Amino acid sequence: MRNGGWLEGNDQASRLSRMARTSKMTRLARIARVARITKLIPKLMRVFRKQNASLAKKLLMRRMWRVFLFLTKDTDGLLSSFDIKVFYISIMTECGYLLKRPRAVLLMKDVDRLCDSLQVEDEMMPRFDFDQFVNIISATQTGEDLVQFHQDDVDQETGVWSLTQKLSDTTAMKVCVGILVLVCMISFLEIAIEDHSVDHTLNQLTSVVSYEHSQSGFTGTASTDYICDLIDLFILKVQGAFKHNVLYIRLDGWTFYDFDEGGCLRPPMQDTTAAALNRKETLQDFSHLRETELIWACLPRESCLSGGGAIVSAILVDVSLEVKNNSEMALYTILMVILLLLTFVYILNMKINMFSGNLLTPLRSLVDDMQAMSCLELVHIDEDMPADSSKPIQVAEELQHLQVAFKSMRSAIRSWSKYVPACVVERLYISGTEAVIGVSKCNATILFVDIDGFEDKCRGLPPNDILRLLENVFNVIGEVIQKHRGTLLEFIADEVLAVFNTPRAIAHHPLAGVRAAQDIHVEINSRSMLVKADGTEVFVRCRVGVHTSNILAGNIGSVKRMKYGLLGDGINQTARIKGLTSRYKTGTLCTEKVLLDDGGRAARFVCTRPVDVVAVKGKKDPTTVYEVLGPTLGFEWQVEAAKKHREAFKRYQSRSFEAGRALFQEVNNLFLQNGLVDEPSRLLMSRCAAYVATPPPADWDGVDRLKSKNFTDSPPPSPEALNPYEANVSRGLGSLNSASAIRDMQSMPFAEDFGFSPFPRGRAQGSDMPEEFSSGSSARCGTCAPQYCVSGFCPCYSAPPQITARTSEVVSA
Repeated sequence: MRNGGWLEGNDQASRLSRMARTSKMTRLARIARVARITKLIPKLMRVFRKQNASLAKKLLMRRMWRVFLFLTKDTDGLLSSFDIKVFYISIMTECGYLLKRPRAVLLMKDVDRLCDSLQVEDEMMPRFDFDQFVNIISATQTGEDLVQFHQDDVDQETGVWSLTQKLSDTTAMKVCVGILVLVCMISFLEIAIEDHSVDHTLNQLTSVVSYEHSQSGFTGTASTDYICDLIDLFILKVQGAFKHNVLYIRLDGWTFYDFDEGGCLRPPMQDTTAAALNRKETLQDFSHLRETELIWACLPRESCLSGGGAIVSAILVDVSLEVKNNSEMALYTILMVILLLLTFVYILNMKINMFSGNLLTPLRSLVDDMQAMSCLELVHIDEDMPADSSKPIQVAEELQHLQVAFKSMRSAIRSWSKYVPACVVERLYISGTEAVIGVSKCNATILFVDIDGFEDKCRGLPPNDILRLLENVFNVIGEVIQKHRGTLLEFIADEVLAVFNTPRAIAHHPLAGVRAAQDIHVEINSRSMLVKADGTEVFVRCRVGVHTSNILAGNIGSVKRMKYGLLGDGINQTARIKGLTSRYKTGTLCTEKVLLDDGGRAARFVCTRPVDVVAVKGKKDPTTVYEVLGPTLGFEWQVEAAKKHREAFKRYQSRSFEAGRALFQEVNNLFLQNGLVDEPSRLLMSRCAAYVATPPPADWDGVDRLKSKNFTDSPPPSPEALNPYEANVSRGLGSLNSASAIRDMQSMPFAEDFGFSPFPRGRAQGSDMPEEFSSGSSARCGTCAPQYCVSGFCPCYSAPPQITARTSEVVSA
């Protein structure tokens, strides 16, 4: 038997070798698919750690905490239902850029939920803590939009957090690609073990059959048995070693083995090439095998490759089990690669979370706190959010030092803002520039206010009580000024200087100034400013002057020490106007410029009346001075009195003194009917009476040229110029200048006049009233306290019938 068959078989390239190479390429193709999945690694990391969402929620919670502290600074850490509604409406109206959906849509979806959550008996009663506040807002559609806005804001950032994300994503990609490249290299460098057993067996069996056929054919049983023994031995080895099944064997044109026949054929069947190919397809279809799950070895080799030509010998082997095992191994390889990648992502995620928790999250919170400092109202909120005790954060030591330094800086700025107007500090902080000396011209409304009779109030008080008195009064005045967006500039003894429209521009600053003056009286007159050691309450009254003028405002002083101040004649004139309140016994005086500026808005919304035309000491130009009575709504009698007073003042200025006197008398009677003594109308009435008796010279212009700056005591008009009843009232007013009368008047509650007209234009008091009004008479109303019925003149709102009758007599006279 020749050995050429073995060499011939080796030259024809084993199908097993091709199958091994195909299996390796399959594994590489699957690994390449895994490489495509690595593009999802950054997204997978974000899903695992949810770092952006976590940071966005923390930022939102921190900002809501600041809002909560700002809203609850006067309510001991609890919000009312009304506060939450105001916050929600503020988000809707002022912060539309935070919302993703139209406001109308959000409001329709949220209104029912808010009403259910905030359904309480008293909506002004504080009852909601921070967690409840957050839950109520988060449950709304608006809350979802707020979270989404902060999420988008964090995603668009290019700071340290964004750089860390990009670095972590890039690192993850590089490591994953490196692992895949390593796996691919291992697959390429893997030594393929090629199995040539089928080709060798086919060559050997073909040689044996050819030799037997050349000797005697297949007529002998011995030769057939010998060949079948060789075939059985081959089948046994293939099944035992490789778990393969031999399906068909054709040798030298004769079919020796068919799987369906159950064994080797005795005698073999001679068939054609076409029959052999048909049998192959039949066995493949019956076994449901793919082409890759079969080994079809044939001689000559070209007949297998080209699909044409005569097939001398062929073997069909089922290798599906090996293909299955190779597929499973490839799948295990892919799973191991994926598991390795996931493990790496998880470990990297843990390290990044640790890094962000120790450095990035506290750093981002610190940056947010520093940005919030641009609003100085938040500088005073220094209480940190409650820490989560279940997840303690170990902050980096350097960042701890930075936090301590920031808190120290915040405390310094908070203290600085108490010395310097807050809006000036805020402007310098936002601009990032250093303060320099310089002023600019602006139109502003100036307000001066002081405590009336401050020296008398302080007489006998210890220093600490004087400081507490000033502190309480200044606190009230400061809150009112801030409420109307003014700037409190200076404290000068018991006097306060405030300005509107500089350094912060505001609309309608004249109206803001007069309304601030009204509110100062309301707040001061509604409470005691000091409780002495013996339990005695101390009440005070204020004097306010308001003036609108073109002034110079800015930084004044030296290069090393400066302050924000005002320059101009308007400041001095405002101080003089404030001093005139003692002359006319009024609470607030303003100039005509206040009422004419800004299109006369202040005159439309505030009830005023002209008091006098004066030329203050040192000035030649006259100034018309007006008294601020109160709002135009809700005080009809006061509006009517102001209207009559303006008409009477015109008559007075036009030298119609008799007609002016009669109208001033009507004004005075209106105040008396409402239980008030009116000094301006009484003073002008006495002037008219005097000018009726002795007419002024022809060059009289109605201007009262003042010779003094201070008017703590104004002499009463001559009683001879008044009728008997007026003379009694005049003498009574004269007694009000005594310290005892002042204390009595200041201790009386004046809530009804809203503080617009402090003493002595209070409830009428007198010492020489007619007998029927004496303290022991029945004229007393019986409702007021006896100490308020000074000299028998009842201080109630509704005057007794006798007083009303006497007033009618005076009017008739």
